[in-house]
Amino acid sequence: MTFDIPNVPTLRNKCLSTVAENFRNFKSKLTSRYIFGHLKRSDDYGFIDPQDIHESNDFDHINMRMISSFRRGKKIYFLPYISGRHWQLLVMSVQDNYALWFCSLHRPPPTQLRQAIDCSIPASMMMDVRSIVKSRKIAWISLKRFKTTTPVPEKSLLFIRNAAAKYIVRLYNSS
Repeated sequence: MTFDIPNVPTLRNKCLSTVAENFRNFKSKLTSRYIFGHLKRSDDYGFIDPQDIHESNDFDHINMRMISSFRRGKKIYFLPYISGRHWQLLVMSVQDNYALWFCSLHRPPPTQLRQAIDCSIPASMMMDVRSIVKSRKIAWISLKRFKTTTPVPEKSLLFIRNAAAKYIVRLYNSS
């Protein structure tokens, strides 16, 4: 009687690829169902990749990516931004001329990003032959949602993570 001893690295890779595949499926299901609804691609919401507007990119690159994004004509744009190791979020409406800046450290939006957005909106309107006469400058609003910039205590963070994980699992299982 002989027993096949599984090749451990191969078995580990198969397990990891199965986990990765399940996570990708879960992410796409979660995104398509709860973020985009049944539309698959939303006509209202646009997302600008953080790599396109990263602080290490030059101004012209950021400006061109913004112009091409704004030409899609979405109502609301989400622009996650990373500065060093700190994530911030910009939510903006070109139609309503506002930009909401969320930063847990209460930092202002980077000047380079503000300038790129202020330049790219009129440029995208001109390329689409829309009138820029009526366009107003974007109103920048910094939202300070946190009372303090100190780190969240580990115990509270663990509670929040567990609650979020339970909620996501419950959403996933209800489908």
